[in-house]
Amino acid sequence: MSKLATGFRLVFAALGLAFLALFMMAPAAAATGPGTYTVTFNYTYRYLNPETEEVRNQSRGRCSVAIDHEKVLIQPSSTEAQLDVVNVTWATSPFHPDEWIVGGESLGSNYMIQRICLDDHPTRQASDIFANLGRVLYVPADHPIYRRLRGNDRLFMDCINAVPYGIKDVSLQVGEMNFDGQKVLAEVTAFTPSYYKAAGKKHGSYEIKKFGGPDPTRKLWVVAILGYTNWQGVLLPTKFSYTEYNSWNLRTEAENLAPLNIVEGELESVAPGADADITPRLAASLAVSDYRVADQCGFDTCVGYTCGPGEWPEVGSEKYKALASEHKSQMLAECPWLAQPLDVFLRWHLGAWQIGGAVLMSLALLTGACFLFKRFF
Repeated sequence: MSKLATGFRLVFAALGLAFLALFMMAPAAAATGPGTYTVTFNYTYRYLNPETEEVRNQSRGRCSVAIDHEKVLIQPSSTEAQLDVVNVTWATSPFHPDEWIVGGESLGSNYMIQRICLDDHPTRQASDIFANLGRVLYVPADHPIYRRLRGNDRLFMDCINAVPYGIKDVSLQVGEMNFDGQKVLAEVTAFTPSYYKAAGKKHGSYEIKKFGGPDPTRKLWVVAILGYTNWQGVLLPTKFSYTEYNSWNLRTEAENLAPLNIVEGELESVAPGADADITPRLAASLAVSDYRVADQCGFDTCVGYTCGPGEWPEVGSEKYKALASEHKSQMLAECPWLAQPLDVFLRWHLGAWQIGGAVLMSLALLTGACFLFKRFF
């Protein structure tokens, strides 16, 4: 029996060693999830005249998306352009948690980034089309940069023609398809709400109006993913397109899906490993536009100052609170209408429309009833 038991022990030990060897030979991505990798995609960009669809400007380039376990660095680089363009770098801040840096560099420039936007929300800044596409298409949905976001907020892309609509105003329609037995993103369409802001009679004021025509909203942009590949268990888009439509303020009376910006992109390469640190790209002295104060101020704003990389105050610190409080007081003194946030104003304004409409309808019915009573009785 002892020899039999010893034999069983040897067999189980051999099996254990075999499983251990197989486990160690498996790809790292299988054991640790997506891991770290760098995606590069190339793109063709066209800026059109919405009335004639004639190309006003076009460029070609590539975009690098470096992804590690905590940080992301997205760096577009135009290789050919009719006009000078700005390549906007989007990165997770290496200095404080839940902080993001957006910086710009002109085409062909080898200079360090000297101007940055700083924010504590990963999708609030209108970085640029290519950095936005790199984030939405290639950063995994479960990456830590999205831990504070809800639902499909990670798919939000700000664009110049969407001003003044933010992440709370824009609605996203998401389509999915099956690839390798999994549901993956197929299309994302962004819509405005049913209203827009028109300039009021008083300086700095505005009026809320509803869009005309049969469509209650206006389509802002559409991203369509045309194919996928499986790289070490990570599903990556191989081909995609982005269409941004003409500014909503030129479509207030009726919807018109004339394209303004078109991007067509393809996956160029994907490689293990990622250098996702923006620090080497930052100049010793930075002109900072700090949008983190917007949440504390209660309205969309930023404060400007100059400092070295990472020398800005951390959110929640006494220095930061003093900076935000001073900026808020200054802004309200110059622009008192900012004291009433847009969402509060809309709730009151649109609610007043509904109440007013109900009152008028009741008066009309009462008048009609009185008329019929006098005529027939």
